[in-house]
Amino acid sequence: MQSGTREANPQLTSRSKLPYLLSCNGLSKKFDKTTAIDGLNFSTQVSRLGLFGPNGSGKSTLLKLMLGILYPSSGTIQLGIDSSKIRFIPDFPNLPKSITVDEWLEKLEKMFGDIPLNIDIQDVTKLDGNLKLNELSAGQSRLIALLPVFYGKPELIILDEPTNFLDMIIREKIIKLLKQQIEISNSKIILASHKMDEIASFCDSVLMIDKGQMVASVSMSLKNRENYLLHVDNMISLREMLDSSDIDYKSMDTITGNATAIQMSWAFWKVIHKFTKSGGTIESLRLINDFEAVLGEF
Repeated sequence: MQSGTREANPQLTSRSKLPYLLSCNGLSKKFDKTTAIDGLNFSTQVSRLGLFGPNGSGKSTLLKLMLGILYPSSGTIQLGIDSSKIRFIPDFPNLPKSITVDEWLEKLEKMFGDIPLNIDIQDVTKLDGNLKLNELSAGQSRLIALLPVFYGKPELIILDEPTNFLDMIIREKIIKLLKQQIEISNSKIILASHKMDEIASFCDSVLMIDKGQMVASVSMSLKNRENYLLHVDNMISLREMLDSSDIDYKSMDTITGNATAIQMSWAFWKVIHKFTKSGGTIESLRLINDFEAVLGEF
């Protein structure tokens, strides 16, 4: 447990006995006159937790409070994994600038063991092993900083905006490899991100925060049984038909683009019939998960 004083912090070995991944009780953190975390109460037993919110919402501060890098101004926070079994990649890692890429990889292998995935890490990075880390670009530095998660089998991986500065091709490659690493290592993950697709890819449950406060805690697996999400090829035409029939709907930005959220009714199906008969195409129709439902209000 971490509280407002360092003396109240127990031995890290006791964390592995806790029955949950994360628990916060009245947690607050202030920096001078700024409140970064404001009275947070939350606990979860899930193994794949997302922290979702805009930049400056308090995600990074919460991660540092979990790990004891920062201490609360008030309240408590408990993380149910021993710190020796955690691999943490912060938003702005402090890399050893004077060593080369090859020396960094050797250091990781000595610290954490072999890479369990059947990959050549040099082939993934495409970097000259003789380059020093202070000679790398922002994207290359971010890639190098992510590599510790692939060595050994961490019990918990904590990532803070992991794909910032990565180009699209290497981002997709890293996401794919990270999924494989989590699977083969049976690792838990806590992922802080403002990117909806990353949260949807990795997380079973999401803590949505803004201005240091909890907006909602939602499951990615449960469905909102009242509302459906509709993608069509001509959204303007569909919404004109819905408006003329006095059918309530909501425009939502989703992972796959803008969509229409709507409740099922006989009047809606009559509009759909009219829409398709006029040449429109329904691209997808599915239940809205809780994350998307809350995101529409967020």
